[in-house]
Amino acid sequence: MALWGVAFVWVSVVKACVFPWGRSFSYPRLWFLGRILLPASAPAIISLLSVSVSRLPAGPNRFIFGLAYGATRACLNKFKPFGMSTLQKSPNPLNSMPTPLKDADDIRPGEFYEDCAYHPCLCTGTEMGCVDGISLVDGSYPRNCGVPQCGVRKLSFEEAVHWRLHGPPDVPPEIESQMTDSQKYWLKPANDNRA
Repeated sequence: MALWGVAFVWVSVVKACVFPWGRSFSYPRLWFLGRILLPASAPAIISLLSVSVSRLPAGPNRFIFGLAYGATRACLNKFKPFGMSTLQKSPNPLNSMPTPLKDADDIRPGEFYEDCAYHPCLCTGTEMGCVDGISLVDGSYPRNCGVPQCGVRKLSFEEAVHWRLHGPPDVPPEIESQMTDSQKYWLKPANDNRA
């Protein structure tokens, strides 16, 4: 019985979102809930519903929650308050490129950086203005770079993975044209199973 009540509330909220000027217009509180409060809590609602749907056994209850889940996603994707999608993924970390480090003390062991050969590396230590690390491309060690001379850039985990699989997105064309194919590690053949 409670499940039917939940389904009725969700259908009412979705109806208020999808048809704000239709029949639901006479319910301004419900319309406010659908337009303002629901999009603000979109990620929590979606994750809660997806977990609920995955744990339910097959049958009418799962169908009802699945319907509410799908309708909620459609409703929340329809409206973009303040010019942004409510279900938009986090901003792409590669939209703003990492800045070069100014000092070797700005990076610690265990963090990722890009060396002068555009290899993403795992920092193992710093000393005398240089950074030592292990290349995530071919495992070469030590990858030693002087911080101010080489333009070492600190990378996040996501950026290090992108560098490893696709290469740095901002390699200057004049530098890339001078690199040999073996230096362009991101162009490795598909059957190459290097780490």
